[in-house]
Amino acid sequence: MTDIFECLDGLVGLTDIECDCIEDERPEDWNESDSGLYLTDFEDGIPLNTLVFSTAKCFGGQTVWEVMQRALNQATKDFVRDLKASIYGAYDSNLQVFSGCVGKQKVTGSLSISEDYTGATFEVKKAVKGACWTINEIGLGLNCNAEVEVLIYEASNPSNILHTETIQAVAGEFVKHALSTPLQLPLQSDNCDKLKYVIAYDLPDGCDPLNSKFRCCSDKFAWEKYFNAKGFSSNDLSITGKCTNYSNGLSVCGFLQCDGLKWICDLDEIQGYSVKDVISKTIQYRAVSKLISAICDSGNINFYTLLAPEKLIARQQGNNTMYVQNITWITQNLPLHLTDCFKCKTGKIGRRYSNLI
Repeated sequence: MTDIFECLDGLVGLTDIECDCIEDERPEDWNESDSGLYLTDFEDGIPLNTLVFSTAKCFGGQTVWEVMQRALNQATKDFVRDLKASIYGAYDSNLQVFSGCVGKQKVTGSLSISEDYTGATFEVKKAVKGACWTINEIGLGLNCNAEVEVLIYEASNPSNILHTETIQAVAGEFVKHALSTPLQLPLQSDNCDKLKYVIAYDLPDGCDPLNSKFRCCSDKFAWEKYFNAKGFSSNDLSITGKCTNYSNGLSVCGFLQCDGLKWICDLDEIQGYSVKDVISKTIQYRAVSKLISAICDSGNINFYTLLAPEKLIARQQGNNTMYVQNITWITQNLPLHLTDCFKCKTGKIGRRYSNLI
C-alpha cells in the first residue's frame, strides 16, 4: 500500500528566497516545492530576514534550515493525524475489527507429510478497497529441531515471493517468530482476480508439522468474514494437493486495518478543487504556525522576521483557523467510492458539503 507520507513529501518547500547562505548548512532541496508554496511566502507564510540564512546556529543551537524542516515535518504528521481523527469522528468504520492469530496452536500430535512443501492458503472472500491484513508474527510448530525458511506469495504468481522469514523450529513446540517489519497484504487486487495468499515452507527431511487446525467444532472467528483458510501440501510452490482444515504447523498472527488516507494518493480532484493544492495549503498553514511558535519562543522576533509581533500572532491565529477549516472540508467531501474503509454513520441522512475558501 502506498505510504501516505511518501505522497505528501515535497508538496511544500522551505523557501524560494535567494540569499548569501551558509552552503554547508542548506539542504539540497531547500527551494523545491511541488505546489509552489513555501514557508516564507508573503501571503500566509513568514517573510524571514535574510540575515538568518547566513547566521550559524541562530535558533538555540539549530540553523534556520533545521527549524523550518522540523516545522514542516511536524506539520505533515499533524495533518495525517488530525485528518484521520476527523474522518473517524464523522464516519463509521466499514471493517470488522480483528486482531489475533489464524491457526490454532493447540495440538495433540503431528501429521505425516510426504510432499516437499507444506503450508496454508488464505483466500480473500470479502474484498475491501483500502484495507489490508498486517502480519506481524508467524508461529511454526514441527516435531523436530530445524531452521526453516517460510515463504509468502500470491497463489497466482509463486515466482514472486513477497516475503521470507527464517524460523528456528523446536521439536514439539510452537515457536513464535516476530517479523522485523510487519507485512501488509491488501484485501483487494487491482485486477479482477480473486486474491489468494500462500504461506509455505520446504519441509526438512525427517520432519513433520504439528497437527494444528484452523478451526474445530463450532468455532467462529472474525477473520472468517474475510478469509477462507486451508492447509495444503505439494511438491512445488503451486497449490495442487488436497486442501484441508489443518494449518500444517502454522499460526499466522496480525490484524486487519484500513489505510484510511490512501485515497489521497490516488485522487486528483474533490468538488472541483485540486487535492494536491488543498493539502499543500493545509500543510503550509500548520507548518507556518509552528515556525511562528519557534520564532516567538526565541525572544528575538525582530531578528528573524520582517513582521511586527502583533501581526505575527495574528497570522498564526488565522493560519490555525484555516487549517481546521480545510481538515473539516476534506472530511465532509471524502470520496467514499475510492475506499471501502468508511460508511456514513448509522441514522445519519445525507452528507453536508461546504465551500472551500
